[in-house]
Amino acid sequence: MCLPKTISSITDRVLLEIKAWRSRSLDYIYPIAWMDAIHYRVMDERGCAVTRAIYNVLAIDKDSCKDLLGMYISKNEGKLLVECAD
Repeated sequence: MCLPKTISSITDRVLLEIKAWRSRSLDYIYPIAWMDAIHYRVMDERGCAVTRAIYNVLAIDKDSCKDLLGMYISKNEGKLLVECAD
C-alpha cells in the first residue's frame, strides 16, 4: 500500500519531467508524421462511464528517429484536430 506522501513525491517528480517535455523545442520539419489513439473507459465529471481516446502525435525526424510530439485527450475528433493545429 502506497502512502500519500510517497505518491505525492512521485507525482511531483513526474510533473517536472512533463513540464520539461512539453516546453522542449521541436524540429522545424518532420518528413513523416501520424496520429494514433488508445481508447479507454473512464469516469466523466458526472461519474458516468464514458469512452475517451488519448491521441498520440508521432513523427520521424530527419535523423530517422521516432519522436512523440504530443498527447491529446478529446471527446470528439473534430475538436482534436483544431487543438493539434494550435
